[in-house]
Amino acid sequence: MMKKTIRKFHILPLLKLLISSLLVLWVYKSGKINYQNIVFGLSNWNLTFLFLLLTFVQLIAGAKRTMNLIQFKSTSTNRLYDIIKICWASSFVCVISPINIFGDIFRVSTLMKLDKDTNSDNSFYASIYSKAFSVLALILISLASCLFIKKDLPGLHFLKIFSISTISFFFLIFLLRKRLIKSYYPLVSKIVERISNPFLQQRIINFLDYNYDFLKDAKQTYLSLFYSLVIQLFNCYSLFLIVRFLTPDNSVDAVELFSIIPIGIFAQTLPISYSGLGVGHVVFEKLLRIYGISVGADVFTIYFALSLVFNTVGLIPFLSILKDPFKSKIKT
Repeated sequence: MMKKTIRKFHILPLLKLLISSLLVLWVYKSGKINYQNIVFGLSNWNLTFLFLLLTFVQLIAGAKRTMNLIQFKSTSTNRLYDIIKICWASSFVCVISPINIFGDIFRVSTLMKLDKDTNSDNSFYASIYSKAFSVLALILISLASCLFIKKDLPGLHFLKIFSISTISFFFLIFLLRKRLIKSYYPLVSKIVERISNPFLQQRIINFLDYNYDFLKDAKQTYLSLFYSLVIQLFNCYSLFLIVRFLTPDNSVDAVELFSIIPIGIFAQTLPISYSGLGVGHVVFEKLLRIYGISVGADVFTIYFALSLVFNTVGLIPFLSILKDPFKSKIKT
């Protein structure tokens, strides 16, 4: 059984690389990749500097969100700096590893060592919630943008109604969070008491305690969503800058593009290709054509290349952590 699992684990990276290669080859053969556009974009120092600066701001916002989600019990003046190092280093690990999960494992395991008074499981929960808040932020950006589009696009009226309904649903759930906690927490607690496995029981108890503390504190929820919105807004704006740079005569504004760019960002994060390579090319090519922009594949290529540069610089904090690892004892 173990050998079969290991065999599947080795096949998965190869499968993802194959999917990426085939999709990139198909996009290239279709004539949707323009080498001159890519060189033009990557050789522009203003675009490169602004993109990297925006990405660095996203890194800081991500570190602030992680610090908020972990719910550290003790304070430290260097904590934000340490988390920035860990997050940037984990981005480098994602670059050199065939599966992004290695970057997540590195980040979670390293974050666990920052505070001996904080439950070690919190780092794992923070990683999950970070992804959930990122997806929520992308949904809210896309839906909110649809409300301000003035062009008469097919299905836009339905999308606006759906946007209002979805945003209202999330807002209602947030308002009723305390009632939901009071209603279901005792019931779940009784179920947990019947679990015979002590390790599994403790993990579930830790998870329930974490969620109870997190959901009852509106400030933590607000901050996590705020940082997520900052991250994804800057991410969308980075792609918008590349679009504007390659198509300066295009009249499409940021609000219109912000309605579809989050869909592309979400699609390229799906674990079916290597860092979104190939999938991002196809998705952005299709999405940007909605507004008559035919350089979607080039836009993603430049975005991917500049992101790769930024993440590769994460080698510096990665080596720093290896040289001087965090050694505080973990509280279980």
